[in-house]
Amino acid sequence: MKTKNWLITGIALIAMMVISACGTTTATTEVPIVDVPEVPDVTDVPEVTDVPDPVVDEVTEPLTDEEMMALIAEKAKDHHTLEFILSHDFTREEWLETINRMISYGADINAQEKEMIIDWLVNR
Repeated sequence: MKTKNWLITGIALIAMMVISACGTTTATTEVPIVDVPEVPDVTDVPEVTDVPDPVVDEVTEPLTDEEMMALIAEKAKDHHTLEFILSHDFTREEWLETINRMISYGADINAQEKEMIIDWLVNR
């Protein structure tokens, strides 16, 4: 009997909620129109592709062999020894592919350093 009373009460409450939801009207408020400033067209902005490295760009004369070995050792630290790198006799294309792969793995080598390193490794 108690179960029947709870069931009837529950159904009655649900019916009242459905009826009250259908009969409720919502008040609409008018949203004010605001002038939005025009956004400038950014498609005309030239793309910056190569930002020069101020430290390396200041070098006007070629680095010595010792300076080049120090640069290569610094760029390859924690991954390769200088002896390991110098043991390879790669062509320019092979060095380019290798250094590009290193850069894709996160090596911090800019475009000018890459060219200097490749030139030095090929011509040593």
